[in-house]
Amino acid sequence: MRGLLLLFFSISSAVAQNALYVDISGEWRKSANDSPRYSEPSFDDSAWMAVQLPWTKLPPTGIYWVRRSVELPSGTDHSRLAITLGEIAESYELFVNGRQVAIVGGLSSAQAQIARPRSFAIAPEATEGQRSLQISVRLWRQPRQFGTFSWWRFKDGPYLLTYREHIPAGISAMGINRTQLEISPRFLLAVLLALFAVVLFLGWTTDRQNMAMLWFAAFLSIASTMGGYQFL
Repeated sequence: MRGLLLLFFSISSAVAQNALYVDISGEWRKSANDSPRYSEPSFDDSAWMAVQLPWTKLPPTGIYWVRRSVELPSGTDHSRLAITLGEIAESYELFVNGRQVAIVGGLSSAQAQIARPRSFAIAPEATEGQRSLQISVRLWRQPRQFGTFSWWRFKDGPYLLTYREHIPAGISAMGINRTQLEISPRFLLAVLLALFAVVLFLGWTTDRQNMAMLWFAAFLSIASTMGGYQFL
């Protein structure tokens, strides 16, 4: 029995020593505009505004970049690296040390995808022989508009560097399930508000002097379009 316990702890220790888990959440730097130079590792972003990822408030819309540098532990196996980004944007391009790692979606509403956690393998050529990684993301967030359910977003996170075999399993599915639970009451309320708006409008058609009823119907219609209680 003692031999089995020693073997178990030896294996556990070896697995733990062979794991990589680097949290890349926290302070990133955000640009005010768009330029291909922002993917270059040597670019100085010290004058950019500091932002927090995961997002702590509604992110700005439009095209811009976010960047941060990460120090890898000594002994890191560069052939197995992977990066996980949370719900950073509907569309983005990911660069590591100036090398493009991934493209998600496109710069139009038709090409945009639902923001969700995604993981990507990092080519060894992008990091070999370097302890410091420069992560640059060119992202596009579409503007909020009437008739769009921009409030259907996941809670942001996680942001990690791991080995490929240690990529968090099922994070996209968990995000979808969590979001379904969160938006169901909003969707139900939006439907109820829309139905109430229809009833008020039909009531106004029988009493066109009652403008208050018409304005209230219009207000409820807009509120349901904007996602129920978020607008209220």
